Amino acid sequence: MSDRRIHSLDFVRGGAALGVAIPHFFIEQKFHAPLFEAVSIYAVEIFFVLSGFVLAPQLQLCYELDRAAIYGRFLVRRWMRTLPPYLIALVLFTLTFDRFFSADFVRYALFVQNLTGVGVVNDYFQISWSLSVEEWFYITFPLMIALASRLPGRWRPSLMQLAIFFIAAFLIARTFFGDFSDWGAQVRRVVAFRLDSIGLGVFLYLLGQRIGKYAPGPSLAFAALALVAACGVMYAIVTSDGTAPKHLFFIAASALGASLIVLAQAVEPHLRRMKAAVVLADFLGKISYSTYLFHVLVMIAVAPFTSGMSLAARLAIFLAGLIVVTTTFYYLVEDPILRHRPSLRPRRELRDNTSMNGGEPAVAVGATSATG
Repeated sequence: MSDRRIHSLDFVRGGAALGVAIPHFFIEQKFHAPLFEAVSIYAVEIFFVLSGFVLAPQLQLCYELDRAAIYGRFLVRRWMRTLPPYLIALVLFTLTFDRFFSADFVRYALFVQNLTGVGVVNDYFQISWSLSVEEWFYITFPLMIALASRLPGRWRPSLMQLAIFFIAAFLIARTFFGDFSDWGAQVRRVVAFRLDSIGLGVFLYLLGQRIGKYAPGPSLAFAALALVAACGVMYAIVTSDGTAPKHLFFIAASALGASLIVLAQAVEPHLRRMKAAVVLADFLGKISYSTYLFHVLVMIAVAPFTSGMSLAARLAIFLAGLIVVTTTFYYLVEDPILRHRPSLRPRRELRDNTSMNGGEPAVAVGATSATG
């Protein structure tokens, strides 16, 4: 089978992970903190849209096959990908901040720390809020598909319609029930108001299927302009003191993620001609999750050894330590687990489907996924 993986999306995912880690370093150093805080917010929003985009083929397969076993395998695959590293990081953070046996630890472990509002007393594992959004999406969106499939044939909505409904439901909930006077803690980081951002990625994938492949030239120009515009609008919103502009943040954030995905697909043919770039993209994709999870711990660990050094030297040591830790973690922990994940489609069906399609599976599940 030909390589259908979109390597540029690995670049996006790896870049987004570094887009959280590096700004957090500068924020810790009190260096242009407002600017770098905005950059880290951008990066997380990109994660959300990208996550929905790369999971869309798997969700599409769940919709098409509509069997309980398929939904179960989807959850097992996602949990094997996300939970072991998350729980290891949680234990390490808890040891570092001496919070074992606290109620906050239980909330983090069950992903309920930000279900309807930030509900932890001592938020010592702050980056976990976005992972909680991810985990609840893995449950709610497939559940919606399963429930919709029970409707009579002529009433059964398409996956595109379900994605639109999903996005609209959370947009309405956020608009009417979100406390925008404290939008960071009570809206932006709250599961009940943020699942639509991942649903948008699913919608973007389905829309791409309908309109066909993106034309590289126009797509590149349009996406680049949209990316710049979205960044400018988001910065103005994030740094604004008013509550009204915060309502526009989520539209700008969605535009940012969508334009970056379109941009990545437009440059993919050029990227594939550069072997070094493909290797780098693959590497960044592999360490992206552990980069997000462990960068704060690495920052804490290297701080005593870099005191008194220049800012550039501290940054270099931090990044070197981060690369060593995340690369080691990927090959010792993540990769062995990923190798044992079950296939979403049963092996017998894969063989039958392959033979009927001239050796190519009908759906290359996860082929474009930066997370595997």
